[in-house]
Amino acid sequence: MPEDSAIPSRLGRKRKSTIAVTSKPQYDRWNSLLDSLPHGNLDQTHEYGESMKRAHPGSELVRLLAFEKEPAVGVLQGLYQRKRGYGRNLKVGGSYGSAPVASFEAGKEEIIVSLLQALNGFAVRNRIVEGEIHWPQEWGFSSIFEDLKYEATSSYNVYALPLNGPSSDLWSKMHPNKRRNVKKAELAGVRVECGRTDQDFQSFLGMLKAAALRANFDPRISEIEELWREFGSKGSARIFLSKWKDRDVASTFIITHGDTAYARAAGSVEDAWEVRPNDIVHWKAMEWACEQGYSWYNMGGVEYPEPHEGCPGWGLWRWKREWRGILERILVYSKVYLPTLRKLMDASRIGRRIAG
Repeated sequence: MPEDSAIPSRLGRKRKSTIAVTSKPQYDRWNSLLDSLPHGNLDQTHEYGESMKRAHPGSELVRLLAFEKEPAVGVLQGLYQRKRGYGRNLKVGGSYGSAPVASFEAGKEEIIVSLLQALNGFAVRNRIVEGEIHWPQEWGFSSIFEDLKYEATSSYNVYALPLNGPSSDLWSKMHPNKRRNVKKAELAGVRVECGRTDQDFQSFLGMLKAAALRANFDPRISEIEELWREFGSKGSARIFLSKWKDRDVASTFIITHGDTAYARAAGSVEDAWEVRPNDIVHWKAMEWACEQGYSWYNMGGVEYPEPHEGCPGWGLWRWKREWRGILERILVYSKVYLPTLRKLMDASRIGRRIAG
C-alpha cells in the first residue's frame, strides 16, 4: 500500500511527488531493481536481509520500495531489534552495501527523500526509537540527511580492489611484498581450490573460529552460517581453500552480487603462516573474480582514519593495504525517531545506575 508521497524540498516546503513507497514489496520487484544497477549491493539484497533476520532472534526487517507508477525506482532495507514492544538499533547499510538506493540519476534526490521520509513514518508507527544509516560520502546529498534531522555521528572506510582488466594488471599493481608472498606459497607447494560443498564450508568455519579465538574478535558464526545457507543454495557463494601438506590451512568465504565479489570472512591455521597461505588464497579468489568478469573485490571495513603503526588494527591494515586497493569513506547518519521515549529510557538507565 503506497505511503508518504509528500516530499519536503530542501527549504522545508512540501510539493507533490510522483514517487510512492510501499513497505510490502514483492521479491521479484526488489531484486530485479538491484540486479539492474551497475554495481553490487549485497547488504540490500532480499537474501542478505533474510539471512541477518534468522541469525539474530528477535530482529525484524524494514523493506521500503519506491516506485513511479509501475517501475520500481529505489529500495531501502534495514534490520532492528524488537524488545518489550519497542524497536531499537535500526541499521540500514554497512560494509557490504548502502541505502537508500536509487535506480537512475535523474530524480535521484526525490527517490532518496521519499525513502527516508517513508522510513521515518515506518519507525514512528512501529515504535522504533532510533536508528542509523550507512552512506558513502562520495554519493553526496548530505543536505538531505541534514534537512531530515539526521546527524553524522561517525565514519569508517570500506576497502576494495578494482578488477578492471586481466588479472595480470592486478598483479603488476600489487605491492612487491604481496607478489613475493604469493610466489613463496607457490614454491612451498600451497595450492588453492574453489569449493562449494558443505564439507568445504565446515573446513572454512573451523579456521574462522580458530582465527577469532586467536585474535579475540566475534566471528558472527550464526550470520556466516545463514549467509552460506541462503547464497550457497543459489550458487552465489564459494569457499576458497589453501591446501598444504594434505590439509586445509587458509580460507576465505566469497559471496557475489552484481559486479562485486565480497570477501565476507576468512580464517587460517597459525602453524602454516610461514608459507603465506592467506596471501595466496585471496590472490586466487581475486584471479577467479577477474576471470568471471567482476569489477570489484570487497575486503570489508577499515577504521577511519586508517590505523597507524603501534595501534590496534595496524597488523591487519598493513596486510590489506599491500593489495593496493581503494578506500571508500562511509558516513554513519543517526537519528532519534521517538525523542520523548528516548529521554525516558535514558532517565531510566541513569536511575538504575544510581540505585545500583
